[in-house]
Amino acid sequence: MGIVISVILILIVVISIVVLTSIYTGQTRTIYEQSTQQTLEIDTARCKYDLTKLANITTLPCCEVGGVLRPLRYLPPGTTPIGDVIVSPSPTNFVVACSGFCAQGVDPDDDSACVSGIGQLDYTNCINTIKPVGCSDAALPVATTNATLYYVFSAGNSGCPAIQPCTVY
Repeated sequence: MGIVISVILILIVVISIVVLTSIYTGQTRTIYEQSTQQTLEIDTARCKYDLTKLANITTLPCCEVGGVLRPLRYLPPGTTPIGDVIVSPSPTNFVVACSGFCAQGVDPDDDSACVSGIGQLDYTNCINTIKPVGCSDAALPVATTNATLYYVFSAGNSGCPAIQPCTVY
């Protein structure tokens, strides 16, 4: 049952990445929502994070999924304060991004807790690291490749079955 929930969560996150196309414009992040054809602007100036603390992942390879190179990168443990995560240049909801650390999913009545407590320490560490301060529910960035910010996409490396040098991203 836990595997089914994990697969469903990964699919939800993957679909979110496909649906959202993001473009940076100054202190505002413009997100084009393809399904509704609306452009949303999130004021990133209110989000509090220190760019100097972001891991530089320029040399890390990209994930190859189904033979297609994606702008996703796997950060092994020790790369960032979280580690063992896949990151993406598109922001994600911080609870969804960290939920993969909970072996049996996030408690539906308390999004700060894992069902049965399995994976709680890693989940709490992830939440505390990427939870936004003074802004929307989009996760704070954890890494950068020069001018591009990267956000936790999912826990573990199952969404990154193969890696290749990033020639486009």
